[in-house]
Amino acid sequence: MWGNLNAISYTGKLEALAEFNVENIVHKTLRNDMAKTLDSAAAAQFAAAEYKAVCTATNSTVFTTDGTATATAATNASDKNHRDIIDYMKKNNIPKINGYYICIGSTNHIRGLYDAFESLIQYTKPELAFNGEVGRYYGCRIIEETNYLSNTLGSGSQYGEAVYFGDDAVREGVAVPEEVRADVPDDFGRDKAIAWYYLGGFQRIWSLATDSEEHIVHVTSA
Repeated sequence: MWGNLNAISYTGKLEALAEFNVENIVHKTLRNDMAKTLDSAAAAQFAAAEYKAVCTATNSTVFTTDGTATATAATNASDKNHRDIIDYMKKNNIPKINGYYICIGSTNHIRGLYDAFESLIQYTKPELAFNGEVGRYYGCRIIEETNYLSNTLGSGSQYGEAVYFGDDAVREGVAVPEEVRADVPDDFGRDKAIAWYYLGGFQRIWSLATDSEEHIVHVTSA
């Protein structure tokens, strides 16, 4: 992803007749689109991890190391699956981030964890939570994501996707940070447009095949 732009055009007539501030609505829509686009670009790199984990039962997790899941998910992750993944990361010497691993999961993945240990993922100091964080368990911060990760994996297309990672997992390279730009009005001010622009990209840092090291576990299904 190097160079991305999306624009919304509108007219001076719309701006003059509208009851609401058109420019504010356009800005809000563009910021939302920008967030989803950049989130998806980053998520694609996390999902490209060579460590794959499949929850074949609430007490069984199948791992592969070649970037391809060979088993079919038959459940959302339980507390046992969660611990299996964290133990796998420890055994493969994946470094932590400030003492924790991170799990970013789809709604169904998070629901599976809630069903297993709802009483365990509560805070005494909610202000310490990451943005979107729903809890901590077994040395891992758990964050829900609703944009990229699937909720329709595995048997019956009903199970959730997630990524678990440690430090130095994916890096962002930025030439021009994301920003909102206004086009020069045309046709005597009757034609207007506003766009968001970004010049940069995301890249997974480690490749097991070439570096003998991987810092991400992708929870998925064949």
